[in-house]
Amino acid sequence: MIFKKKILPFIFMLLAMFMNSACGIYSFTGASVSPDVKSIRIGLLENTSGFALPTISQKLTESLKSKILNSTNLTISTEASDLDISGSITAISVNPLAIQGNQQSLQNRLEISVNINFVNSKNDKQNFEKVFKRYGDFASNKTLDQVQNTLLEQISQDLVQDIFNAAFINW
Repeated sequence: MIFKKKILPFIFMLLAMFMNSACGIYSFTGASVSPDVKSIRIGLLENTSGFALPTISQKLTESLKSKILNSTNLTISTEASDLDISGSITAISVNPLAIQGNQQSLQNRLEISVNINFVNSKNDKQNFEKVFKRYGDFASNKTLDQVQNTLLEQISQDLVQDIFNAAFINW
């Protein structure tokens, strides 16, 4: 009985110290940000694909900023910062997905590829350059103009989540 009274509190204290000294600070979003990382710079994700979607650069960049602000304690900086995300929208395509007997498409797919460069000035082992791809499907009886806003919202959310996971959750 004396063993339990003296050893159990010690074990719990060691366990608590171990959990606090893990790789970083965790949030309810699953993000892990080191306590010494305070700021992030996010450059405009310019559309270099050659496919004209006028709002995609601003939409994707602002969605990424919002996700990071809402899911971490980082502040957005326009100057040198602890973290830096830059990149570009490298490919946008619309392709037929399902072809019926008379060679007519039943469904089309809008696919967007983004090249992201993530730099962590505090821990260069977390740096990466990676291409993220996401898509949305739409019926062939609709034009891209008719479904563009809905598809861009969906694809942007998916891309932002993928980028966030790679940068902060290490998926």
